[in-house]
Amino acid sequence: MAQVRCLENRCSRRRRFLRCVSMALMLCLTAFIVGSTLVAVFEWRRSSSPLTTSSVSSISAAADASSCLSCSCRCHVKPHRCPHRPDYVKTQPNRKDLLDRIALLKEEIELLKTVARDSLKHTDAVIVALKRNSRRFQSEASKCRAWMETCEKGREMAEAEIVKERRLTKLWENRAREMRWRDNMPPERR
Repeated sequence: MAQVRCLENRCSRRRRFLRCVSMALMLCLTAFIVGSTLVAVFEWRRSSSPLTTSSVSSISAAADASSCLSCSCRCHVKPHRCPHRPDYVKTQPNRKDLLDRIALLKEEIELLKTVARDSLKHTDAVIVALKRNSRRFQSEASKCRAWMETCEKGREMAEAEIVKERRLTKLWENRAREMRWRDNMPPERR
């Protein structure tokens, strides 16, 4: 009894200890999440200052300049509405390579589609031919079954005739023996 109580006390102490440790870990994790979020918010508020009209115009000019790099004018127009578009193939060789790759990929996709279409047509033709051959073989098989049934009937009739003929032969042999016929008799005495 004393041992059981001792074991129960140990188990309850372990449970309490594990519960306290898990609660402490959960509190630390919660503090970390909340703290890191608050620090990020405070840093954002501290770094952001009230915008003035001069800072807004400089930011928009920088955004336009970065989005429309090839445009030599520093206009405040969206890049897709640039007054004059330069020829990207001449000014940017990387873009030319990219456009060539895209054209090759489009051509390859078209070829793959054509191959898939041809393969599908060929598969359909093979399926039709296989169905036709299957029907022909099924008709041949049904004819063969009919012939087999006919042969089976003929064999059964032949067996019945043989049994009948053997009975007649046995009857005639018995009659001949009654009249003193023997197997080893010469033919002229028979």
